[in-house]
Amino acid sequence: DRLESLRYGGLELVLRRRADEAADRGDLEAAKVLRRAADTIGQRVATVARSYKTLRGTMPAGPERTRRMDSIIEEASRDAHAYDIDQEEVLSLVWTGSEGARVWALGVLCERPELATTRAVLEAVQRPDQMFDQYYALKLAESFVTLSTTEDWARKRVAAAVRTQLESGALGDDWPSKEVAEEVLRLTSAPS
Repeated sequence: DRLESLRYGGLELVLRRRADEAADRGDLEAAKVLRRAADTIGQRVATVARSYKTLRGTMPAGPERTRRMDSIIEEASRDAHAYDIDQEEVLSLVWTGSEGARVWALGVLCERPELATTRAVLEAVQRPDQMFDQYYALKLAESFVTLSTTEDWARKRVAAAVRTQLESGALGDDWPSKEVAEEVLRLTSAPS
C-alpha cells in the first residue's frame, strides 16, 4: 500500500502545493478547498486501486471478475463529473499511477474524453497493464478520435498506435478489444 500511495501521491501533492500557494497569497478559502480536494481525490483513487488489486488478486479470470472490474470503471465514470476533478491530476495517473489508479483514470477519461490529451491516449493504448485496461484504452481512443476538437494529426497518431496493437497481436484473442480497435480505424479512415 505504501508503494501504491507513492505512485498516486503526486496527484495529492500537486493539490497540496497549490493549497500552500493559495494560503501564502492569503486566499484561505481557496487553500481550504484545495486541501479538501486533495483528501477527496486521494481517498477515491486509493479505494479504487485497492478494489482493483483485490479483485485481480483473489478472483480467477472470467466473466464475474470482468463484471466486477467494469463496476470499478463505472464508479470512475461517476467520479468524472465531480467538481474537484482536475485534468492534470487525472492525466498524471495515466503515466505514473498504480495499475488500479490507471484504471480509475481511464474510467474518468472514457466518460470525459475532452480531458484527454493525445499523449495520454497514446500512453494508454501502447502501454496497458492488462487486457482489461487495454480495452478501456481503446474505448478512450474511440471517443477521443470522434471529438470535434481532436486535430487530424492526433487522429492519425492514435490510429497508428491502435493499428500497431492490432497487427502485432497484442490484442490476442480478445474480440471486444479487436472490435473497438477496428472501429477506431474505421472512424479515422473516414474523411473529416
